[in-house]
Amino acid sequence: TKVQGIVEYGMHDMNCLLSEPNDVDAMVKNVVQLINDAALRNKLYQAGLETVKKYSWERSADGLNSFIEKILKREAFVANVSR
Repeated sequence: TKVQGIVEYGMHDMNCLLSEPNDVDAMVKNVVQLINDAALRNKLYQAGLETVKKYSWERSADGLNSFIEKILKREAFVANVSR
């Protein structure tokens, strides 16, 4: 469903099928579509695998580490300029 968190990586008809929260008819439609359309299932499966690669713990840790390094460099620069 289109809820916070999911919509950050889930793209309707690209790597998943989304529906509004509590819209049971839309959810049923999506499930039936997946049951009946093998090509769509495979497309979403393959795209989902590619999406998952972007969100590994290692990649997240690397991104956090880079962010912290930038902050520390900026603070060191400000400290040196302030002297």
